[in-house]
Amino acid sequence: MELYKYNIVISEDALSMLDKHTQFLAKVNVNAAKKFADQILDDIDSLSTLPERCPFYENAFVPGNRYRMLVSCKRYLIIYEISAGNVFVDFIIDSRQDATKV
Repeated sequence: MELYKYNIVISEDALSMLDKHTQFLAKVNVNAAKKFADQILDDIDSLSTLPERCPFYENAFVPGNRYRMLVSCKRYLIIYEISAGNVFVDFIIDSRQDATKV
């Protein structure tokens, strides 16, 4: 039995967020920054199969049961929605930051 593969679409905002997080880390350790970016992208790629496995993202400022979240690199949240055979990655946030200021 072959699993259905979803198409992954990463928004410009999410790519910009990933870039900012990676650049910040690169100031301390370039190798760690590369590993970080690779891990985030691998985790995003994993959403092509069974993206429903992740819980809904609960936040007072986000419509309920619309976005899901995948924790990556221990504290980063990949926020995405599933629609019409696609996984739309809209945000990549550090769970320590105030999500209302993203």
